[in-house]
Amino acid sequence: MQDLQRQAQAFIEEEISSFEKLPQAGSDRQYYRFNASGKSFIATYSEDLNENKMFLGLAHYFFKKNLAVPEILGQNAEMNFYVQSDLGHQCLLDIVLENGHSSEVKELYKKSLKSLLQFQLCAKDEEFQDLFKSLPIFDYRQMLFDLNYFKTYFLDPTDYSFDEVKLASEFEQIAQKMASKGQDAFMYRDCQGRNIMIKEGSPYFIDFQGGMQGTALYDVVSLFWQAKAKIPLEWKEELLSYYLDEYVAELGGDKDLLEKDYQDIVLLRLLQVMGAYGRRGLVEKKAHFISSIPMGLDNLRIWCKTNSLQDYPELGKAIDYITDDKFLETL
Repeated sequence: MQDLQRQAQAFIEEEISSFEKLPQAGSDRQYYRFNASGKSFIATYSEDLNENKMFLGLAHYFFKKNLAVPEILGQNAEMNFYVQSDLGHQCLLDIVLENGHSSEVKELYKKSLKSLLQFQLCAKDEEFQDLFKSLPIFDYRQMLFDLNYFKTYFLDPTDYSFDEVKLASEFEQIAQKMASKGQDAFMYRDCQGRNIMIKEGSPYFIDFQGGMQGTALYDVVSLFWQAKAKIPLEWKEELLSYYLDEYVAELGGDKDLLEKDYQDIVLLRLLQVMGAYGRRGLVEKKAHFISSIPMGLDNLRIWCKTNSLQDYPELGKAIDYITDDKFLETL
């Protein structure tokens, strides 16, 4: 850690008074908060060089365009360590959990959606094209991977028996349908309350290294359906309408069709999230992800109340099984 502290001090050219490692979340990245001359900074160490290069490239571009991201203050030649400005301790999810679903919190979601759209619109900027085209594509193969991620890490570790061939066929149908929605926006991919910091009443975005060429609506789904935030259904409807009005004003399109696309994308995202909970929770036994499983299942129940899985009967039976109240007793 002393070597990292020395590197950080070289970037900011100030004497560091404290250097503290922060708790790790789902990734292998190591974060440190340090202070120098009364200011706070964040240092990151990661051996995933491709991910680092992607994050730094996006961060430099977004900051140059005056989008709400941290400023990169230094990076080493090996590209495994960098320092950025500190956006504080409070993320959007913290505020939701502390204050509930108040009018002030709803306003923060609206501000976040308005800012999010500006990130997504970068795909139209000529200056962004080389970087945008270097991003992975959220296409048929990626969607199929996400669906199988759910099967491998959530269904397979349980004692549920299902028809592998039928489920695989239904996953292919879902992926084909979803892939037809296009990949013409910068898709944040993991747009959720933990990745939106609130500083002086304004949202700032972090951890966008997983960005893809994809559909803008996926990010909206990720934000609205974050399990721990428990956003009320009426909020989701109001906020979706707000976002789509902004989206159509910028890009055009049919609002009613976009709302139908949104519902389809919700299913895809919820299954991907359950796959993540399964991998990190059921397989790796990480407490945070185990505790999130009941809330993830609640989201599936809520979606199923207003949507049909009649075109995907094998998946429907699987979801009926895992959303049954007795299922959690088997884990």
